[in-house]
Amino acid sequence: MRSLFLILFSFICLNAIGLENISNWYKNKEFEKICSDEVASKLYYKYRKDEDFVNVYAYACLQTDMINRLADPITKLRKTKQARANALYYATILYQKKLLHHAVIDSINKLPNNLPTTEYILSKIYDMYVNNEYKKVGNVYFFTDKDDKNIAYKMYIKNDKDGFTKLVIQTFENEKKIKTRLYW
Repeated sequence: MRSLFLILFSFICLNAIGLENISNWYKNKEFEKICSDEVASKLYYKYRKDEDFVNVYAYACLQTDMINRLADPITKLRKTKQARANALYYATILYQKKLLHHAVIDSINKLPNNLPTTEYILSKIYDMYVNNEYKKVGNVYFFTDKDDKNIAYKMYIKNDKDGFTKLVIQTFENEKKIKTRLYW
């Protein structure tokens, strides 16, 4: 009986997520709540024609490095000039991720160097990669941030137990690791 109550309570809570929650989470920079499986399954398809909602969802996924979830929002952001610009921004990052992943895994040294650029970490790494602004030791690439010499990046591939080869980018500040991102 108790487990039935917990299941029912969980079901009610999941269905209670609404646009007001999204707005509050966005204001509080709780992006991981917006780009969650619950929002994706409960709200995204319900509000997929609302470009404001789709953009907030895409931005939250970008902020939490869940950029594979950008593919669908890119196709939905098309009605206004600003929405199309945002779609291009997200598409650039997603494309650069795919190119970097392909280049590092398949040892390809020549990538397009005339793509738009962004402030997102993958754009920075991509730009430095195509301009050969890195040191390579074995299969590990080391980069130094152009704007802040105290920031450095380490990029390598990792074969995961789930069968995916992931691109790993670690960020260091004053030689202390501050973030690890995994992309596939």
